[in-house]
Amino acid sequence: MSAEWKRLNILWPADGSFPPHRPRDGDQAHKLAALIGSTFADDPRCSIPAGLFHTGKAGDATAGQGLSPIRYSANRRGMSVTAVGDDAVDVLAQAGHRLTRALARQAGQPLQEQWSGGFVRWSAGRTLSRYKVHHFVFTRKPAKAYPELQADLLANNATPQVLALLEDRIRKGLQRQATALGLPELEADPLLQIESVEHLSGWNRGNGFYGLVAHDLVFQTDLNLMGPWHIGSLCLLGNGAVGRLDRR
Repeated sequence: MSAEWKRLNILWPADGSFPPHRPRDGDQAHKLAALIGSTFADDPRCSIPAGLFHTGKAGDATAGQGLSPIRYSANRRGMSVTAVGDDAVDVLAQAGHRLTRALARQAGQPLQEQWSGGFVRWSAGRTLSRYKVHHFVFTRKPAKAYPELQADLLANNATPQVLALLEDRIRKGLQRQATALGLPELEADPLLQIESVEHLSGWNRGNGFYGLVAHDLVFQTDLNLMGPWHIGSLCLLGNGAVGRLDRR
């Protein structure tokens, strides 16, 4: 059993004319899409369903609660929107080209879009695979909510106790996506061990605290993960994307 996924890549003009401040990450890409959605909300050819923002209403840049089936990301060449699960794929199929059209109208020139997709699966493997997560929001709580770990979390000390917390969050994050997609349960608990963590930090934006983040975390597991997987919080904004490195 598997679930469908689909991704839309929207490429920026090569001359650098749009957008003036190019999104560097999923948070900024989501804000840009929400702004464009509100700008063209009354245009029937460009109006974007609220489901593409996972907020409840079009033009709202505030992330909704729960694991979002829609995930944003960006790099210097463009931005992408990934839909995971049949319902989210239907939303992206309906709204994706409207988003491209709205961005193109704002840019004053056509924008190229690229589509890709496949199926999300997980299974137990016979060998260990290595995965990397650039920004893993492993808790929305402040460090003081973990009194026994507070000093280490604030001092960027990846002690065995801190790693155990992260490993638990990774397992729960993978299970959460599998459950949300209706994937079959594994016959046995997966093996999972963190290999390295570049550093730990808090995420503060404006006057708000967004959570504690593990940056550039690498872990080994006997799981085979196919398709887009995200763990932790604020996956809508591109956090928690799990990328395969290699196999051993």
